Order: sequence, then C-alpha cells, then structure tokens
Amino acid sequence: MNPRPLLLFLRAISILIPLFQLMACATPAEYLYTIETSPGKLGHQLIHERPTVLVGPVTLPELIDHPQLVLRNGYYIIDVNERHRWATPLKESLPRVIAAELSQLNTKQNYIAASPSVSPSAKARLLIEITNFDISPTGASIIAYWAYRPIDTHIKAIEGVSSVHAPTKSSNYIEYVDSARRATIKLANDIADKLSK
Repeated sequence: MNPRPLLLFLRAISILIPLFQLMACATPAEYLYTIETSPGKLGHQLIHERPTVLVGPVTLPELIDHPQLVLRNGYYIIDVNERHRWATPLKESLPRVIAAELSQLNTKQNYIAASPSVSPSAKARLLIEITNFDISPTGASIIAYWAYRPIDTHIKAIEGVSSVHAPTKSSNYIEYVDSARRATIKLANDIADKLSK
C-alpha cells in the first residue's frame, strides 16, 4: 500500500487547519445598539389611579426598517452596515422610549408601549407614523405624523406633525445611536407640548 496519498492528505489538513483558525479570528465583530436605557431607568411605575394611554404602533419607512443601522451619507448614498445592528427592532424600542418620556412629562397619565402582552383598559391610543428617520454624520432627524385618539369616540382626536433634529458631536456609531435617541426624546417632548395646548 502506497502511504504517499495519505501523507499528502495529512499535510494538506495540517496547513488548512491553522488557515481556518486564522480566518475565524479575522471575522469582524458584530456590534449591537439600542436607543433604550436600562430597564430600571426606562420603566416607570404604573399609578393605577392614572388613566392609561397606549403608545403605538409606530410605523417606519421601509428604508430604515432593518436590523442594521442605516446611515444617510450625502444626498443619494445610503450605507447599510452588517456589523452594526439594532439589538431590538426600532418598531419595538421607539414606542417604549416615547412612552417612558411622555410618562415623565405628563404625570397625570400612564403611557405604555402597545404590545400583545400589554392590555390595560386604555383611555386613549397614540399612533405614530414616522415618515422620515435619517441618521447621518451630522445627526438624526425625525419627521412624524401622530394622532392621539381617545377610546371614547365622542372626544375629539388630536393630530399633529413633529419635525426634530439632534446633532452629532463626533463621527462614530455610538454617537449616531445617541443622536437617534436624543431625536426620539425630542419627538416625545414635541408631542407632549402639542397635546398640552
């Protein structure tokens, strides 16, 4: 029996194994981001005497409704980075951030992000359609149409448009995410201001 083919095979394996190990080490890391703070800071205690307002659903343009962070780079270039992703879909995290901010701004009502697992008896629902959510090296911009709809149909709904911008302080992904969070909080503040008038 000729041992030469076996030796050639073993030699090839001994060369390929370190090569595969090197390739595994060279795989770029994946980074996950969220616009939410820790649950302790984001969550608010429900006061049962307060009426509840459900926030959501929040709809997003298809262009940014992706697991990856989508950056606008100039007028015509959209960068979708596979290594930089949202830890949870924006459609889920945006209502939670907005609800938490509105609850702090308006102590007369509890604002809760609408979800299948949350079904309190609500006084109203806040629907938000985001038509523009641009994250770029200069900052994050949001344009949203929203409607505050009481469950009691005899009470008039309140509708509005909010346009907000939060500038970046430097060009890196953490700053891009921070500007998106600040823009979301500005959106909640703008809605609260218009609802109070």
